[in-house]
Amino acid sequence: MAFDRPSNSTGAPAEECGLAATARTNILSMPVTQLSALPDRTSRESVLWRFLDRGKFDDLLKTRELHFCRADCFDDDEEGIPPDSILLPPDEHPLDIETACALRHEKGWHAQVREQFYISCWHRFRKETLNLWDSYQSAVAIVTTVGQLQQELNRSPEDISVFSVRYDESAVESDNLYQTISYKRAKYSWEREFRCVISRFKEDPGLNRHIDAHNHAHDRPLESNPPLVSLPKAYRVRVDLQFLMNQVVLGPRMGDDEREAIRCSVRKVGLNVDVADSALRPSSLLVLPELSQVT
Repeated sequence: MAFDRPSNSTGAPAEECGLAATARTNILSMPVTQLSALPDRTSRESVLWRFLDRGKFDDLLKTRELHFCRADCFDDDEEGIPPDSILLPPDEHPLDIETACALRHEKGWHAQVREQFYISCWHRFRKETLNLWDSYQSAVAIVTTVGQLQQELNRSPEDISVFSVRYDESAVESDNLYQTISYKRAKYSWEREFRCVISRFKEDPGLNRHIDAHNHAHDRPLESNPPLVSLPKAYRVRVDLQFLMNQVVLGPRMGDDEREAIRCSVRKVGLNVDVADSALRPSSLLVLPELSQVT
């Protein structure tokens, strides 16, 4: 299979499997579907929660900056990579040698492209559950709406897109970059994610780092082929927390001392924001005098 290397990539063109692979010469030349055209029923009034551990919440108060994580740094190793049904021609079988080579090449290419996306994850709130708090290992949630988040991010000089994540593989119509970055596997559907995405296409790390010294394609970039440019693992975007946050919700398992410390932290930075206990926090049990004397 012939793998076309971008002009700024290292190494010679690869030959493997005898099948010509799709040329990937310039990410900017690909047609990009505008996010506003993607199916999305989320309204501007939709409520969003962002779950944070104590350290990240303190950092947010101190810096007043939202954290955007590079797409390849999430726990989900398939983040930003299209499903096989999109990458495989309809008449090809994944166990066919040539098809398997082409599939590894396509996955490896997308695994590098995703390094140019930075994501801030939010939850489209429907119902508060203990599993939700525990899954995010969070102590605090900040509450806003889609409209407020959009308006606040519009102040940033960064190129930021916002949209609801889709968990239906059939909704991905092509390997268009914004189609794939808006999709996650069905097993993550409980997250009900709304994401904000920064694209940094000008910082090209090289797109053939998945090809080894023997000209074999892999489905991920190789450590032996370092990026052409240094890519930060995160970006930060400054925001007006007073405008953005409608409420701070304290986790149901949080102790009294920590709850009071967070309330003090919010007041200390001058924010006039409601700090409320989780609706799942157990109420104090009342011990009736006559019952307390029973032995």
